[in-house]
Amino acid sequence: ISIEITFILSLVIYDIMMAFSTTSRHPMISIVLYLALLFTQSALVVSQELVTCETTAGDFTITMNRDWAPFGYDRFMDLVAADFFTDQLLYRKIEGFLVQFGVASHPNVTREWSMKKIEDDPQKKIPFTQGTVSFAGNGPRSRSSHIFISLEPDGKKLGSAEHERPFGRIEDAEGQKVVESFYDGYGDLTGLQGKLIAQGNKVAAERFPKLDKIKRCFLVKSNHGEL
Repeated sequence: ISIEITFILSLVIYDIMMAFSTTSRHPMISIVLYLALLFTQSALVVSQELVTCETTAGDFTITMNRDWAPFGYDRFMDLVAADFFTDQLLYRKIEGFLVQFGVASHPNVTREWSMKKIEDDPQKKIPFTQGTVSFAGNGPRSRSSHIFISLEPDGKKLGSAEHERPFGRIEDAEGQKVVESFYDGYGDLTGLQGKLIAQGNKVAAERFPKLDKIKRCFLVKSNHGEL
């Protein structure tokens, strides 16, 4: 049941309960309606998973949101559970635009996940504010394992392509500072992606030794909060 429907339903039950409490001679009806109200309001409490990534520049935590992009959310959680991001290079950072990763340290692992494309999620027009996390791709049904984190101001322009559907966000200031600090002294290394896919981390070891790296990503807990 959606948050909007649940909220409306709780208001209706509340109005009915108030009416019965003043006119009805049957207190059990009011009690039942009160319990129904508590049940619907409890549905407004949303569980949000937290995923922390430890990197060579510090840690950042992603507050996940499945409502934004269910297919993307599920795939990312599968990648985390499979330790896919362990020892992974943060190979592309463009200041004020994005940070990109998602190529496994070993080419066989990348190849395995690249064969498992996921369906596109519907457009919900979630803004790509600072720290928004999404899959990268190259058009319809192209998402597999490549991830980017949006940076402001230019990252706000993202979101129109079929693969650009956010599934989480780095909300705390400390985590955002970590992402901003990733090394970008080599310029835009978009061209490195294909070599990493084919050969893994070793292709970058000599030429780009200062690139930051993800040590591991793991599920921390469920963060419960009322909307």
